[in-house]
Amino acid sequence: MKKAIILIFLIISITSCLSDAEFPESFPIFITNQLTIINTKSIVFSAKVISTGTEKIIDYGFQWEYQTQTLNASVYKENKPDEFSLTIHENFEFAKSKFYRAYIKTEKHTVYSNWAPI
Repeated sequence: MKKAIILIFLIISITSCLSDAEFPESFPIFITNQLTIINTKSIVFSAKVISTGTEKIIDYGFQWEYQTQTLNASVYKENKPDEFSLTIHENFEFAKSKFYRAYIKTEKHTVYSNWAPI
């Protein structure tokens, strides 16, 4: 129940802060969920799609900063369109990664969520 209330609050906050000119109806709307830590070397990034928009979605996934580079991982084939996630088991180094975000790519645009701390 608490998660549902937080989700509703986030949706209202996001949509009330954006005007039609800033966020067209054709864009997908989604939020990055809180990071899930499995153990000291494994994590799960996840995102929830609120609206798919009117443009055809061709890819979605995650991006994260690692040392001085930005890494991308598509999860388009492994996930359903209303939620998507990425599990990293390969010795994830928390000290070298500070932020992550979700992305959805349509035929015309790439839309990113805000950067979230790791």
